[in-house]
Amino acid sequence: MAAPSPQAVNQVPALPLTLDPIHGPPLPPIEVPAGQSIGIGRSSACQVVLADEAVSRRHASIHQANGTWFITDLGSRHGTMVNAVRLEANGMAPLRMGDLVGIGPWTFRVRVGAASGGAGLVTTVDTVGRQRVERVAERELAAITQQRLTLMMSCAASVAGAADKQSLADIVLKAAVEGTGFPRAALLEEAGGDGAEVRVIGEVDASGRSAGGATFSRSLIAAAKTGEMVRLTGDSPMNTGESIMRLGIQTALCAPIVIGSTVGAYLYLDSREGEAARGGMGRTVVQADAAAFCQAIAKMCAMALNNINARELEERQRDLMRDLTTAQEAQRLIMPPDEGQIGMVRYAVRQKSGRFVAGDLFDVVDLGPGRVGVFLGDVAGKGIGAAILMATAQTHLNASLKVHNDAAKAVREVNAYISQHSAANKFISLWLGIFDANDRSVTYVDAGHGHWLYLTPGQQMGRIDAAGGIPLGIDGDFEYKSARLEMTPQTRVIVFSDGVVEQPGPGGPDGREELFGLQRAIDCLDPTGAVNEDVRRMFEAVFKYAQTDSLADDTTVASVQIL
Repeated sequence: MAAPSPQAVNQVPALPLTLDPIHGPPLPPIEVPAGQSIGIGRSSACQVVLADEAVSRRHASIHQANGTWFITDLGSRHGTMVNAVRLEANGMAPLRMGDLVGIGPWTFRVRVGAASGGAGLVTTVDTVGRQRVERVAERELAAITQQRLTLMMSCAASVAGAADKQSLADIVLKAAVEGTGFPRAALLEEAGGDGAEVRVIGEVDASGRSAGGATFSRSLIAAAKTGEMVRLTGDSPMNTGESIMRLGIQTALCAPIVIGSTVGAYLYLDSREGEAARGGMGRTVVQADAAAFCQAIAKMCAMALNNINARELEERQRDLMRDLTTAQEAQRLIMPPDEGQIGMVRYAVRQKSGRFVAGDLFDVVDLGPGRVGVFLGDVAGKGIGAAILMATAQTHLNASLKVHNDAAKAVREVNAYISQHSAANKFISLWLGIFDANDRSVTYVDAGHGHWLYLTPGQQMGRIDAAGGIPLGIDGDFEYKSARLEMTPQTRVIVFSDGVVEQPGPGGPDGREELFGLQRAIDCLDPTGAVNEDVRRMFEAVFKYAQTDSLADDTTVASVQIL
C-alpha cells in the first residue's frame, strides 16, 4: 500500500495564527508563525507564559497540520475553553477564524492570517457630529408590553430549535424587527480583536428581506463591548458626520450577546432616512419598550449560540477523531507485529503515541538469507503532519532497503526524497541497521538519532557514539556512511525514540524537573534478559518515573538480537 506523499502536508496554504486578547489582564496578541507550534502555560519552559494561578504549568498547546490550526488541552486543572465549551483533558479541537479561546482569566479571539478578511466581513464606520452613544437605563430594560411579551415567547420556542447560526439569525431578526419598530436589524460577530470589522451572520429589513447595507456604527459596537446595551441618538438628524450622512442613520440600538464571560456577538438595529417600520407612514416609530425587548432577545440568543457552538465543536471533534482513527489504522497496517523472528534474527517492539497518531517509524524488513533490516526513526513534531511524514518515510525506507540491500544507500535515497518533498522545518532522526546472521554483525547508519544501546551477557552494557550524520530532510545531498558492529551470541541492540529520555517527571517540564535521561534507560535493562523483557522493562520504568501512562511525546522501544 502506497503511503501519502509529504506534499499532501503542504497542499493547504499555511497561514500564521494570532490570539487577540479580548478579556482578562492586559496582554499583547499571541502570534504563532505558520507551521510552528507553541506551548502555553505558567511554566517558564512554555513558549507563551501566562502568569496566573488559574493557568496550569503546561496548560495547552497549539500546532498546525495541513493548513489547519489545532489546540490541545494538556490535562490542565481548570480546563481550556473553545467558544465557551470546555475541552476534555488532553482533548484536541480545530481552530477557526473568530473562535473564542479561554485559558485562565483570559479570553482570546482567533485570527488566522496576517489580517482578518474574507466573505461576510464589513468595515464599520465612526459616528461624529452631534450624534452620541449612550447607555440604556436599567428602568427602560424592565418595561415590556404584553404584545412584545407574546412575540418574545414565540421567539423563545423557535430559538431553542435553531440548528445553526444562520437559522438562529433568521428567527431572531424577524422578531427584532416586528417587536421594536426598527426597520433594519442585523446579527453580528466580531472578525477581529479591535472591533474595526464585524462579520454579518444575518441582516434583514422591515419587509423581511436581506437589507444588504453591510455598514454599521463602530462607536456603537465598541460601546456595547463593555457588556451593556447602548443606543445612538442625535439632536438633529442633519447634523452628522459625512459617513453617517451618507448612510442616513437616524437612530440605532446595539445589544451585546454574552457567551460565557465574553461578548461574542451583537444584535444591532438602526433606522435610516427613507426607511419605515412595517406598517409605518414613511418614518420610523420605535416602540418605547424596544430596549427591553432587545435585551430579552439577546439573552435568548446567547443561550442558543452557546448550544450551537457546543454542537459545532462536537462535530469538529467527531470529524477530527474520524480522520485520526483512519490515520491510526493506516499506521497499524504498515507496522510489523510487536514480536517476531525472521531466520536467526528476533525482535520485539512497543510504540505509544503522544497524540493518538504517532510520528515514530519502525519496521523490520526481510532482505534474504540471514539478513534483516531494522530501522527506528522520530519525525520532528507531533500530530497528523508528523504521522503523514512517518508513513511516507517508513514505506520509502522499506522499498529502498529491498532494492539496494545496503544501509547507507537506502538512507541517502530517502534523505534526498524527504529533503525535496517535505516542509523546511520537518526532519527525521533515524537509526537503520542490517543484521547479518551469516557473519554475526550489524551494519548501521545513525542519522542524528543517537538513542541506542547494545547488551552482551557477562559484559558491560555499551553505547556507541557513532559518527553517523545529520537527520533526514536537512540536506538532500548529505553523504551518509555506514559503520559495522560485531554481534557475539545473545548480544542485543536496543533502539528507542527521544520520548524515553526526554520524558519529564510528574511536575515538569518547568525548569526544575529532571528528565528520565539515558542513565535511567540503562539502569532498567537486564543484560541477561530477552528482547521482549527489554521493551517491557523500559516502558515500565518510564511510566513509573512519569507517574502516568500518558506520555509527553511519541515513544517507541525496540530490541533486536541474532540468535
